[in-house]
Amino acid sequence: MCSNLSSDLTEKISLIIAGAIPSLLVLLISNIFNKRNLSFQSQLSEKINNKKINLEKLERLYMHLDKWRKHLDCIYLDYTKCMDGKLSYKQVLDLHIESSKKVEFDYSEIKMIFNIYFPDLITHFKQIEIKRENASKFIFELRKSIENNKNSIRKDLINPFLETQHEFDKQCETTLIKISEFRKNILL
Repeated sequence: MCSNLSSDLTEKISLIIAGAIPSLLVLLISNIFNKRNLSFQSQLSEKINNKKINLEKLERLYMHLDKWRKHLDCIYLDYTKCMDGKLSYKQVLDLHIESSKKVEFDYSEIKMIFNIYFPDLITHFKQIEIKRENASKFIFELRKSIENNKNSIRKDLINPFLETQHEFDKQCETTLIKISEFRKNILL
């Protein structure tokens, strides 16, 4: 009787173990797949989040760059009027101070976004800065003329200054187009 009991117990334990092993294997396989799925979802979520951040930065860059360009266009227009004798240099400076109070862009943020988030586009921004420096040379020439002669009328500077402004605007537009194209690539 004792041996019957022992054999029954052994048989029951064997059945329990035989049933538990497949269950444990299913549980192990399920855990492996769940871990892989969770890792995949985490990576996908990170990619989506990075895309979202890049899109936000790119849109911010576009807006700031466009506002900066328009701000400089207004300033350049005032200096052109000064060169033509329609505004005094003091009036231009007063207008410049007044418009600077209403600035809706941050030049340092523009530069930072290009450098940190979109280094592939930085060459376009550097071209904009070169065009801006070229236009600024005429403003410095005007100021130097005023300091030396006390005369702000410099009609000889108007056409070349307008040409450099046009080059600046063209480069800004080209860069804004590149930013738009870059945005499309992020969305793909």
